Amino acid sequence: MFCLLHATTCAASDHNGNLQAISDRLYTSGTLSADQLAALKASGVTAVIDLRRPAEGIDMLRTAASELDLGYTNLPMGRALPDAQTMAGISSVISQTAPGKVLLHCASGHRAGIAAALYLQQQGSSPEAAVASAAAAGTRSDGITQLRDHFARLQSGEAAAAISSSQQ
Repeated sequence: MFCLLHATTCAASDHNGNLQAISDRLYTSGTLSADQLAALKASGVTAVIDLRRPAEGIDMLRTAASELDLGYTNLPMGRALPDAQTMAGISSVISQTAPGKVLLHCASGHRAGIAAALYLQQQGSSPEAAVASAAAAGTRSDGITQLRDHFARLQSGEAAAAISSSQQ
């Protein structure tokens, strides 16, 4: 937990839920305990975006967030890049939470890292910086490849068409 409070990164092997400070207002994590969530609240986190599917056992986090008076939003995504609607939901929660901090959460950090990278890129980060953030958050190599491919398509103007066709 000291990792977030001191704005440094942590390794998954620290048994801390792979907590990562992605920016001043955005954090990512894998599985957390209620005590870890309470410490995040103490550090300024005011909202949690849970990217897990309900079948993955979201009740503990939803209950803990409620007991701590944290905003909680469930926007389930799979291992692939999220669709435009999911990204719009993530962006909306983050903007509505300002100036508070937001935790993007999933089971391991893989999905949270992907979502964080896409959000950072939407906010003007370079693709390289966004991919580095995803890797630090725990995104596995297949997700890193998806992000790199997406950013390459975006630079060539094809990403909008790809997102649009994936929603049909």
